[in-house]
Amino acid sequence: MDLKKVCPSKYQANTARLCRFVVVGFLGAVVYYFVLWTMVEQLEVSVLVATSVAFVLVTIENYALHHGWTFASTHSHAVAFPRFVLMNVIGFWMNFGIMATGLHYLSLSYLLVQAFAIVAVVAWNIVVSSYWIFREIKQQPNS
Repeated sequence: MDLKKVCPSKYQANTARLCRFVVVGFLGAVVYYFVLWTMVEQLEVSVLVATSVAFVLVTIENYALHHGWTFASTHSHAVAFPRFVLMNVIGFWMNFGIMATGLHYLSLSYLLVQAFAIVAVVAWNIVVSSYWIFREIKQQPNS
């Protein structure tokens, strides 16, 4: 599909970035569910421990892909990575809270609850990544 035909040029960079974000997110979700399912079903680890381990692994994967590909960031890792970690610590607790609520108060399937948690955390991540972590500040020409 030709991006130039789908959206005006002023939106093409953002649309391409969003597409890359979705690809990274999809890969992260596949890894997340694989780790979660393997730990719970094969290794008999508790769901809350397994979801926590999966979250940490996917955080590292997503940082590398977002910094290098999604946002092609020029920010140093010394600046971007601590911000990314902070964003993900908040996202971790969002995820944990949603999982705990869905499992212990609503008695829903852990896989279903995880899907809702991923949507909430992804929405948080794209906003914070775009406007704080990887935002490129345009240089003003010298007057």
